Amino acid sequence: MSLSAQATITYLDFTAFLDGLSGAERDHLAAQTLLFVYPVLQANRFERIEQPVGQRQLMASCQAAGCRVDHAIAHGSDGQEWQITRSPDASDTPPQWVVLNPMIALWPLLGELCQVLRSAFPHATLVVHTSDQHQHEKLIGGPRAPVIAQKLLDQVATVDAVLIGFAEHSLLSLVLGQPSGLVLHRHSSAESAPRGAYFTMDSLPRPPSLSRSAAEQKRGIRVQRGRGCLAPCTYCIESQANRVAAGERPWDGAGISGFVQHINALSQAGYFFINLMDSSFEDPGRRGIDDLRLFCRMLVKQQVQVSIKMHLRAETVQKLSDDDLVLLKSAGVDVLVIGIESGSNEELAFFHKIADRETAQASVRRLEQNGQFATILGYMMFGPTTTMAMLHEKIAFLGAIGRGWDFLNLTNRVLVFWGSRMHDQLIERGLADEDDAHVGWVPYRSADPAVAVLAERFDELKRASGVYARLNNRMYDAINLESRLLNPAHQSYRQRAGERFDRFQQALRAREAALSQRYVTAFTALLADPTHPFVAEDEIAPLIGQLDQDMQALLAFLDPGEQPETLQLQTWMSAVNVLGTGGQG
Repeated sequence: MSLSAQATITYLDFTAFLDGLSGAERDHLAAQTLLFVYPVLQANRFERIEQPVGQRQLMASCQAAGCRVDHAIAHGSDGQEWQITRSPDASDTPPQWVVLNPMIALWPLLGELCQVLRSAFPHATLVVHTSDQHQHEKLIGGPRAPVIAQKLLDQVATVDAVLIGFAEHSLLSLVLGQPSGLVLHRHSSAESAPRGAYFTMDSLPRPPSLSRSAAEQKRGIRVQRGRGCLAPCTYCIESQANRVAAGERPWDGAGISGFVQHINALSQAGYFFINLMDSSFEDPGRRGIDDLRLFCRMLVKQQVQVSIKMHLRAETVQKLSDDDLVLLKSAGVDVLVIGIESGSNEELAFFHKIADRETAQASVRRLEQNGQFATILGYMMFGPTTTMAMLHEKIAFLGAIGRGWDFLNLTNRVLVFWGSRMHDQLIERGLADEDDAHVGWVPYRSADPAVAVLAERFDELKRASGVYARLNNRMYDAINLESRLLNPAHQSYRQRAGERFDRFQQALRAREAALSQRYVTAFTALLADPTHPFVAEDEIAPLIGQLDQDMQALLAFLDPGEQPETLQLQTWMSAVNVLGTGGQG
């Protein structure tokens, strides 16, 4: 593959692809054992111990093609030995292929892990593929993904091949001995590779849950309907601005009927918390809104009782009627993630965001007017072009919408992927270098040095003490509990809670307002004097206990020994949320 240009791909139907395999190819696939490894950093206690959706999709596709599929979790952290835990029903046959799904947070330890895997499976081909849609931790993506893949091969000698883009077809082509143009292989021949391809999402088999039971996953599971995003945001590795290959669709998704059938099957298997981790309703034009309505109506009609977390853009919220919001809640939508990203219109224009500050503010206020939804905001306080004047705008914006209490919104950085469109923007502004390849995030410079000082100070706070993240996590748990008690599946619980629920809501609004004012005041003081202390830990720690007491008082309507599994799920937080970025340079 030429590293100077994007590969060109075509789309195939998965079933038609299988039907077109020869008998010899089918026999070859049936003789292959693939071990899929998912590494988990022990420093992040929030990570779920199950392969991500993208890797489970790969596993389902290889299994449908006739391969033997095993899976394992690799537990590790800096300074400790990696522990590889294989599935209970793992084959005794050594795998011919070991397939690894690394996130950016793993990059410093990737060489060490790959050496452990090479020692454990000396005769296997070690393959690395891009991680799925965890926007701030995806390792191999963007227009210059081939350059990143080559850098990975150069730096990690034990890796044999790297898959670029959505990897189902690429992996099968590699296993068949006919690696496509989306496979970078250490021992590839000089002959030109066959054209790369993606399978359409609607034709792929549904990825299974790998746990022995839904209870092991606390009845929660991540689900994906589509890939990509129609928005042109330059920082986001999933957006149409950062497509990996020429010919890659801005968005590709499964049909609504089959998707609802999948959700229903998960519900029947015991899953209740459904995390729609992608932009599931980004269909072009009016189709997105129409599909969202159809999705909700079908769930209601089929009486599928679930609690759904969903991503929507701010401008999409403005297109929804009041009846639409009622429909969403009737279908079990409890958590809405809205990527507003900034309170500065100048910065939003630099990001190429569609919604401006005023649209974002109207959308958040509309969703939070009656407490039906737990609204989680995507918001980045510190970026390469952020100025101190913008920080005044951005903290005032959070205060105005009553979200100054969210410590993550106060402290998140813009994470710029090497080779992304935003990387190009920063090179043009002299804020990043056009170096060989930097796997992971770009070590950019700040246009305003004073902003960089504040950003690093908040990262130090995250690393020195987890108390701020713990309080934030508990606040998220509280708004999740509030929303889930209004889920139609919990109507009887809501009736039993009675006035306890009203008191809980009032107390939660008061805590949000008080903490928001406290954080906004402290942040504003730091803008005037960077040496000014932030809110002290001993002021924060008691609030965690108070929130716990509030939630316990609310749930006191439960009978002794009654522990419903569908009311609470500990809010997941990424390694970046918990540990900070480690600095951008």
